[in-house]
Amino acid sequence: MKFIAILITVLAVITIVNSQACSYTNTKNDLINLSNLTSYDTNAYNVTSTKTKNIFYYNICGAVRYCADNAQSKGTYSACGYMSKVDKVYAFGVPNMINITSLGDGNEYGATVVYNSSSACANLKRSTVLKLYCYEGTTVESLSVDDSNNCGVVIEANIPCPGVKIPVKKSGLSGGWIFIIILFSSFAAYAIFGSIINWKVRHQSGSSIFPNSSFWSNFGSLIKDGVFFIKGKVSGTPYVGGGATYTEI
Repeated sequence: MKFIAILITVLAVITIVNSQACSYTNTKNDLINLSNLTSYDTNAYNVTSTKTKNIFYYNICGAVRYCADNAQSKGTYSACGYMSKVDKVYAFGVPNMINITSLGDGNEYGATVVYNSSSACANLKRSTVLKLYCYEGTTVESLSVDDSNNCGVVIEANIPCPGVKIPVKKSGLSGGWIFIIILFSSFAAYAIFGSIINWKVRHQSGSSIFPNSSFWSNFGSLIKDGVFFIKGKVSGTPYVGGGATYTEI
């Protein structure tokens, strides 16, 4: 009975230590406990490279059974990759060689998990970088993998982050866009209905169909005169436009 009690205590301590080792506090003081995301499935999480067709298996704060069973060097691994060209599985990270930091780039909601390994690759060691983004879902969702570097892969995934208050992205149009839409819609209605009235009621033709055509034909000149008039008022030099000197409106 005493032995069982000691065993339970040891397991509890190990669980607490693992939980702390796989926790990360972001700049918002949110505690992100990644140990809750450990998968106990044989393949854990995996993602396929669209370019190379390599398949990468990974776990979050845990081991991948598939990697232990199939890697060239037997051992316990948190990440491995099936390289399609050589038909072999290589280790890309071990559980006890883990480092957890922020995502960077001003993103506080998530974490970067780096796994290193002793698996030789040219003059380097194979490694895995997991970029984990908090989202509103309830499961880990693999997004993409960059394996352009044969010795190191970067995997992006969405993860649930219980207790983390993720700011809701504002959707819809801003006030500026609404104003522009109203402005152009009003002008379009003015042009269409004005043209119809000039054509059907006033029996005008040609360019005269457009409402206030004489005003719009001189619109550019009016804008120019207005700009130079304001410039003249600021500089104190009267603007001469169209043969007339503008000193006041």
